[in-house]
Amino acid sequence: MLRQFKLIEQLVESGRNAVLVVPQGPRDASDSFGGKLEDPDGFKRFMDEAMGALRQKSSLKKQSAGIGRVVLSGHSGGYRVMSAILDRGGLAPNLDEVWLFDALYAETDKFLAWFDKKHGRLLNIYTERGGTKDDTEKMMADLKQRGTAFFAAKEAEAKPSDLRTNRPVFLYTELGHNDVLEKHQTFRQFLETSCLGEIKAAGQP
Repeated sequence: MLRQFKLIEQLVESGRNAVLVVPQGPRDASDSFGGKLEDPDGFKRFMDEAMGALRQKSSLKKQSAGIGRVVLSGHSGGYRVMSAILDRGGLAPNLDEVWLFDALYAETDKFLAWFDKKHGRLLNIYTERGGTKDDTEKMMADLKQRGTAFFAAKEAEAKPSDLRTNRPVFLYTELGHNDVLEKHQTFRQFLETSCLGEIKAAGQP
């Protein structure tokens, strides 16, 4: 995934001050089960382990840095483990943004419950034939029925300011299912408009 979708390159080009953590998901599995990450407080334990590894292998070991803002991002079947993390992962105060890359197949109630409580930035980009259109349109209909404002547009027509200021955001794209992360540099665009701070140039505070 890192190479296929050029996630590292897009993170670097975005200029965001962030650490990209990509857990190993199911391989050759018949479903999208997320293993221990679906357990109560499973995400908190995972992130504690990740922070321990970072402190040992990077400059973080010289700092008392803790877990800061967390953005959950997933493609396709990643929705399942993401919904479990939002529901019972144990790091609710840190979960500021959720990005679904053609991934809203189910568990809509859990994503909405997180949004209702946190009012964080929920970005959902979906395709015509990726299998997520029906659930996405249902989520938008539910939000409209209860009077919750949201932004919906074609991906090509959305401006960076639209992504920064609106929540939730629904972007329809004519790209294929496996193109939504990298072909239009969408992962980078989501990073650039996110809550994550910029990397300061040398000499800047």
